[in-house]
Amino acid sequence: TAMPVLVPNRSVPSDKVIVFSGNSFTELAILTSCFHYWWAISTCGTLRDDLSYSPRDCLDTLPLPLPAPGSETIWESAEAGMATAGRRLHEFREDLLFRAGRGLTKTYNRVHDRNDSSVDIVQLRELHAQLDRCVRDAYGWSDIELGHGHWETPQGERFTVSSDARDELLDRLLELNHI
Repeated sequence: TAMPVLVPNRSVPSDKVIVFSGNSFTELAILTSCFHYWWAISTCGTLRDDLSYSPRDCLDTLPLPLPAPGSETIWESAEAGMATAGRRLHEFREDLLFRAGRGLTKTYNRVHDRNDSSVDIVQLRELHAQLDRCVRDAYGWSDIELGHGHWETPQGERFTVSSDARDELLDRLLELNHI
């Protein structure tokens, strides 16, 4: 599962895990967002149907939301929104994983299963949608209607943003990447 999580720095990850050294909920929000996910899908290779994440190809090229000159107050609000959304997602997901006794892959298979309407999974979907809206707003792109739902993707059916929103956000990220 290509899903960032905060882990204690005493953890010893496998060689297949990508480790980011950040420790803020704002960073977690950006890395967990649909913006980072679809940028990764568009810039990294795949192994079978799985993402082959390369920090050099993806993270190093991802244009991050930054304050526009003269909009520091707006940026502080956007950054606080991302941090709050990242913290809420992290805390809810950690509690859910503990209570359910399942790992990330099994949990996110349920998120992507349109027939799973359990309260916890519906809440996890909504937390992801809220987080995506906060990151979208930090980019200053509140005009993009994200249209979260279950959509067909090259990776199969996923709970994600609509294909129109995906195309628009990738176009805008690519434009920022070339500035």
